[in-house]
Amino acid sequence: MTDLAESTPCLLQQTELQAQRESLRQAIVRDALRLGPTLTFDLKRVLTQAGLCHTAGRLLWQAIRHLQPRLLIGPGFGGLPLAYAVAHHALEADGVDLALWLVRDKRKTYYSQRWIEGPELPADVRAVVIDDFLGAGSVLDLVEQAMADEKRQARLCGLGVLLDNWTPLGSRQIGLRLFPVLSVFRRHDLGLSRDCFDARPPDMQGAAPPFVRRMAWWRFAFNGHTRHPFKSSPAVADDSVFAVDDGGTAWRFDGASGEALWRTPPAGVHYKGVVQRLQHVDGSIVYGSYDGTLTRLCARSGAIVWRLRVDSSVHATSWVDAASGRLFINTEQSNRGEPCGHLQALDWACGRPLWRRPQAFWPPGSPVFDRQAAAVLATANDGLLVCVDAASGELRWSVQTQGLVRGQPVVTPDRRVAVATEDGHLQAFDLATGALLASRPYGPGLRHQVLLSSASCLYAFDARSHLLALRHGDLALQWLSRLRSPGAVGPLRWGRYLLVLSEEGHLAVFDESRGLKLWEGAIKGQYRQLPALGTVAGRPVLACASEASGLLLYEIDAFYGDSPDA
Repeated sequence: MTDLAESTPCLLQQTELQAQRESLRQAIVRDALRLGPTLTFDLKRVLTQAGLCHTAGRLLWQAIRHLQPRLLIGPGFGGLPLAYAVAHHALEADGVDLALWLVRDKRKTYYSQRWIEGPELPADVRAVVIDDFLGAGSVLDLVEQAMADEKRQARLCGLGVLLDNWTPLGSRQIGLRLFPVLSVFRRHDLGLSRDCFDARPPDMQGAAPPFVRRMAWWRFAFNGHTRHPFKSSPAVADDSVFAVDDGGTAWRFDGASGEALWRTPPAGVHYKGVVQRLQHVDGSIVYGSYDGTLTRLCARSGAIVWRLRVDSSVHATSWVDAASGRLFINTEQSNRGEPCGHLQALDWACGRPLWRRPQAFWPPGSPVFDRQAAAVLATANDGLLVCVDAASGELRWSVQTQGLVRGQPVVTPDRRVAVATEDGHLQAFDLATGALLASRPYGPGLRHQVLLSSASCLYAFDARSHLLALRHGDLALQWLSRLRSPGAVGPLRWGRYLLVLSEEGHLAVFDESRGLKLWEGAIKGQYRQLPALGTVAGRPVLACASEASGLLLYEIDAFYGDSPDA
């Protein structure tokens, strides 16, 4: 009982410190990571908050105190507040009274004209350089130059930083050539590692099993040409895999054997073929083609229920409101060199046009129908986002987005319309009025991106190979993860997991609630389209239509559940 009583305060202190460390980590992700044309860090926004700076100083003192320093050297605005916080905790926790040197970014040109502010000390004093961020290690050049110019000496025995970017020419070289580099966080702690969160050498895998273990079958002749990189996404339903190849032929394959059950040829041939996310709705397959036709097939037999030419070409994926018997689609018209298009509603039963609204330019973006608002939202290449009445097509509002949106908007739980533009901006508009409620850069933009919304976050890709989770409302960054290649279209949800297929065939699985990468691997082929998830004879499967490496079906490990709702 005595041992337990004595250890309880220590355990409580450690738990409290871990909670503070996690709060500090979240603050760095939210406030210090700058998502723009390049990913940069600005930790001053964190260290100018007293509570966070206090926690950073406490954690960094724990990391460096075994070096037994007697002098802290704080360069510039990043190092100075952190050095003071470290010195405070050294005095408070261990009774160590540390001296401080402030190193300016250049020599002061007035009064004392000093480069270093702080007391004169013996030449053999043990010193640790303190800084907020370590990239290539240029801070050491500044400290050494200032010390030489001021004719000051100290025994440098370490470098302590809040965040170490862990670059080959930074901390790793410094640690090998000079002295230890000790940090509170490395970029891996922020999700900026390609490996899964608990990866261990030599294979750099974690505890979670592979998401896909075995290829069930491979139709390697499916999709053959490379003239156009975008292909159609497959669909998994009725113990089968449905897909449209890059020649425009629709197929149904037996999910167990890969045997072709039926095929339906296209109305015409276009080199871009079909580039949509194939829809399986109401016992039917529906897709549009670059030959200008929209087709509804019977999923059981492949028979054409209806097929009609709706414009010159169709890039967008349709939205089927089967409950009300309607289909909404964006279509494109070449118009003799003056591009335009239409947002249309058709009767789901027979394809009869219900209404047709002109778009000022080609609209490759896919529309979204919101039942609660009875509204359809769509974009076009003139940069407009429009909201129209679902019953009549009458315009409710239109707004200019900060860049093209050739993917698909999403309606969030707080009744906003969110878009990711190709200029690298994430924007949220009021669904009722179109008023801009939030906007922020998210990095280099991707074409044809489809955002995924959860109860609390939006998920997006950038062109730098990151998956981003951004909070509804203010679009604050909640977590991010580095991928091995840019993500294809958008993430998919499988139970409590997120699945990402990247352009170079890399797969990554995330625990959505914790924002952690559990597993990563790779499959055959390259991709500019989503895979499909589903079940075949009760077994969970992943279907992927590659650019030129065929149609592949993989079995999903039972660890991840047996259905999308597991």
